[in-house]
Amino acid sequence: MSAIRVSRRDFLKVSATVAASAVLGACTPASPSPAPTTAATSGPVATAAPTAAPEVVNLEFWNGDPVDYQLGYNLITDAWNAANPGIQVEVKNAPGGGLDDKLAIMIAGGVGPDVWMAIPTPSQARLGHFADLSGYLSGDGIDPASTWFEVAWKPRQWEGKTYMVPRDVGWAAMAYNKDIFDELGVAYPTDDWTVEQFLETALATTDEAKGYWGTNFSGAGTLLWFGSIGFNMGFQANSVDGRQCQGLLDSPESIAAIQFMLDLEDVHHVAPTAAAVEALGNGFLSGKVAIGDTSTWGLKDQREAPFNWGLVQQPSMEGRQEYSWGGAPQFIMWSGAEKKDQIWQFMKYASTDGSRLPHEAGQWQSPMPAVWEAVGDNQDPILNFYLEYAKLPTDSPPYEREQFWESVGTPYFDIWTRYLENEERPLGDIVADAAATAQSALDDAFATS
Repeated sequence: MSAIRVSRRDFLKVSATVAASAVLGACTPASPSPAPTTAATSGPVATAAPTAAPEVVNLEFWNGDPVDYQLGYNLITDAWNAANPGIQVEVKNAPGGGLDDKLAIMIAGGVGPDVWMAIPTPSQARLGHFADLSGYLSGDGIDPASTWFEVAWKPRQWEGKTYMVPRDVGWAAMAYNKDIFDELGVAYPTDDWTVEQFLETALATTDEAKGYWGTNFSGAGTLLWFGSIGFNMGFQANSVDGRQCQGLLDSPESIAAIQFMLDLEDVHHVAPTAAAVEALGNGFLSGKVAIGDTSTWGLKDQREAPFNWGLVQQPSMEGRQEYSWGGAPQFIMWSGAEKKDQIWQFMKYASTDGSRLPHEAGQWQSPMPAVWEAVGDNQDPILNFYLEYAKLPTDSPPYEREQFWESVGTPYFDIWTRYLENEERPLGDIVADAAATAQSALDDAFATS
């Protein structure tokens, strides 16, 4: 059996059930049968044979998160175990890359954990290591579109089937430093702004004498991990199935988006260089950046920022579809697991009603709109912004679009090196080389996997 490859990019780092979605909750254990009674007789009373204790199904639930995230998993499993004595779940933590290595070894040997948490690419389902959950969803009457935020489930479909359910969800947006805008007399951005207006605003809020940068959007990762601006500009590194790079990475739209990002740093000088990024330290939270990236995962630190700030949707090209962008770690069932029905019951709980527990504890955000509304997050102006932002359609970020992202990522990141450091020109030729290199590597990877 081939070893599994679980993608784990380090994202930007934010016991009641939800009444509105109680139908999705954990199965309530059956009430114990009443103790047998013995009718009075005149003869000797027969002693009933001892009743065997009901069999307990024990499940292993693995995750690779740091120690400070374990509270969220423990809250879910403790509540589950208390309500379901017949199905007991044990949390096992394998921090960092340790989880990937252990999963690869175990599954290759035919022994895997029952359920685990990861940030997988949908195309990893083709390896056959993920159990197909589509039948469980339909059997329990769960409609993903009305249960979870679109950004939490839709990008994770593989060939029309569901192989994972969301643990949480986080959105990327833009934050702007109101103090800098006020000091420089620049109008605040609005949700309907264009990419051209974004550049104009970044130019107006850059002040070298004061050490102010218009934005910290610089580097190759800007089009991949900092939100929907890439998709809003028509950028695509590769196809949803992960097999195609040529024709997408080197499309006119993608080249224009790459040029725009390069020019922020190289021509307009509104974005910091790599060295300047390091000097800024906390980026937007340094107080020296007018427009920066943010997400719900970084909300706690942002709320403590020593300056006034606001949120705004990411800009789009005029006339183009606008997207919301987010990431959603997922719960996965091993296809070789023996107790699939019991595992599913736990996964369903962890992804629905049980998701309220870590949400309220501040561990991570529930993937269910019903939870946000039940706890009153729609009354919080910051959280309600993200709720409204989630109503936009979504698309999967490029690094989640394939099992073999390294094949695309390496030549893609080389574009910045060749253009900025080696001063090669024109950009179109560099991108065409990168796309051809990536396509060849993809073809080889799929052919040999």
